[in-house]
Amino acid sequence: MRIKYKWHHHCERLIIGLILIFGVAYLWQDKTVLYDSISSVFHGYMWIKEGFNHISNYDGDWFIWSPFLLVVALLTLGMIAIPKPPYFLRVCVIMVMIAAHTAYIIFRTFNTLIFDDIGSGITTILLWIAESMIYLCSMSMYIQLLFTVDHKNKVACYEASVVSGEYQPSVDVFIPTYSEPIEMIRRTMIGCQAIEYTKKTVYVLDDGNRPEIRNLAKELECAYIARPKNIHAKAGNVNNALKQTDGELIAFFDADCVPLKNFLKRTIGFFQESDVGLVSSAQAFYNADMFKHNVISLMEQSTFSRYTQRGRDRFNAMMCFGTCYVLNRCAIEEIGGIPVETLSEDWATSIKLQSAGYKTYMIDEVLGAGASAESMGEFIQQRIRWTQGTLQALFSSTNPLKIKGLNFIQRVIHSYGILHYLINPIYILIIVIPLLYFFFGYTPFYITRGQFWFIFMPFMAFNALAISWICREYTSKISSVVAESFMSIPLSIAAIKTLIRPFGWRFRVTKKGVYRAVTALNLILGVPILVLLFLTIFGIIYGYKARFWYGSEDLYFFLFLVSLVRIVFLWIGLYASHDFPQQRKSVRFQHCFDCLFSGDKRFGGKTLDISETGLLLECGENINISSGSNLGEISINDMGVENVPARLVRAYDDHRVAIAFKKMPMSDYRKLVEYLYCLPGRWDHSYDLDKKVLSSLKKAIIFDRIFERRLSLTGKVK
Repeated sequence: MRIKYKWHHHCERLIIGLILIFGVAYLWQDKTVLYDSISSVFHGYMWIKEGFNHISNYDGDWFIWSPFLLVVALLTLGMIAIPKPPYFLRVCVIMVMIAAHTAYIIFRTFNTLIFDDIGSGITTILLWIAESMIYLCSMSMYIQLLFTVDHKNKVACYEASVVSGEYQPSVDVFIPTYSEPIEMIRRTMIGCQAIEYTKKTVYVLDDGNRPEIRNLAKELECAYIARPKNIHAKAGNVNNALKQTDGELIAFFDADCVPLKNFLKRTIGFFQESDVGLVSSAQAFYNADMFKHNVISLMEQSTFSRYTQRGRDRFNAMMCFGTCYVLNRCAIEEIGGIPVETLSEDWATSIKLQSAGYKTYMIDEVLGAGASAESMGEFIQQRIRWTQGTLQALFSSTNPLKIKGLNFIQRVIHSYGILHYLINPIYILIIVIPLLYFFFGYTPFYITRGQFWFIFMPFMAFNALAISWICREYTSKISSVVAESFMSIPLSIAAIKTLIRPFGWRFRVTKKGVYRAVTALNLILGVPILVLLFLTIFGIIYGYKARFWYGSEDLYFFLFLVSLVRIVFLWIGLYASHDFPQQRKSVRFQHCFDCLFSGDKRFGGKTLDISETGLLLECGENINISSGSNLGEISINDMGVENVPARLVRAYDDHRVAIAFKKMPMSDYRKLVEYLYCLPGRWDHSYDLDKKVLSSLKKAIIFDRIFERRLSLTGKVK
């Protein structure tokens, strides 16, 4: 079989070679045709070049500002007048983006390359390659944004068949765990048990073999599966459980991910289609507001989950996230279980199912929420693991370029994921190239003032504002540029190390439930940014003094503007590289409930926020009780929580009191978790991301809270 495969490819190469030989021979025989062909290409090149050069005539005219101002004005007006553009308008904007980016890369190719000396030639080629790779990635992203699909009607129809009892498959609910905090696992187990579906069994897959998790499973009456050796990490854990269970479908939730009550009703109906292998839902984070200073980096993930995935779904190239999804047991058994070759077992599972002919669906609906990485160290470690796992695919059986069964579009879309991690060094190059000009005079490109304002600035403004507009609910272009600034160096190192030594990397679980008392700079992220920040500032000063030596004062001005913007992004990235104190272990949610305390002093009030461990209450009067005192029992009738022992943590002068729950009965704790995390539609509220981004930028620019005095773990001021 292998010999036939090789012979087949040799035949293809032979045929292509013969066609080329006969083609060249024919053209050489008729030299007029050959010369005409070369002449046509040359004239086409000169026509394009002269067309762009003609714009230089406006160098001294006020008119050169008009395209830039027009783009900014139109898109700003659109964002104000139509905050959420309809599908038709989104398609129009994306088509213009495709045309604009294509025109820009043609302009860069025909008009801006410069080869005055060896240093400038190398610099200009490197920058052109960088921008060309970004163009290819952008084209893939534009296509995915252009062809998004929505399954709302299907979801409603299939849910009706599940609710009516027409379709009721058995479901095994898997919760893989290794080292996560017991409080987090308890919350997830309760959330999974609260799913409104009778034919389900909840399994805790404990790869850490911890007695406390075994006891917790027994206490909550969940099934418990452990194994003596945790080889192949999460994939091996799941495969071990597959051998010991028999449900028709398997639902997966990471140890930090709490599902909504209607999760199975909204997802399992799709499996009435016999060729469906996997159904996934969108991602959300219940603790995102605890890390507002890092909201920029968190939005990057939301964009992929809510927009890019819907475009992938159109071509059956959706990528599984590893949590909050349902698998067809027959399909997963047919492909030999969860793939164990790479660290990205979820993506590999998607590829193998799609290559085997199974459909994968993405529901654009948040049906569960997880915990985001709680420090920038853990955040970047998570991204490093994704980088390693994705690039390992190049050397595994799930390589989307080689695996049999995928069509051309599927291969292109999945390859975009690989390219996404390979271009991280490109972002470093884009930051460094202006420094080569400032310090050594290596000219990265040639451009006139008219071309700068007619082509470069309008394209940059359009690219930034258009993406922010059409994906406004979940992202901002600023967020992606900042993320590129502070993540590119560690991810580039991870990519290079993986390409050199693809396997042998140890699977590392992202730490959750981390409690910190002091602010600390993450050195892996912060030190490279500090170095680049210093070099950019010093380079601008040095380059200003030497600008006449380099022969183009205009080019210095252009690179000065670009570097000035980059300094702002690096500064924001430096701020985001800090790990800030987290004084609360539980997430607080804003809910307004009537509360009543029954004890030595009876009083009531309304909650301002509430968590699993306590609440902030607004009373009608000041409470003259010392901190730590018992308050008797608290009742929150709207939640069905009654007579829970509580103590006073702190009383404020404005009639607010902070209250902590004491030992809460499991029945009441279940009600609390279900109300806070599991109600249908719980995470569907829209965020004012423009406001959040501006707030984050303001905090970053002034380095908010960096030098603030804080409480230590013991409650003392540090």
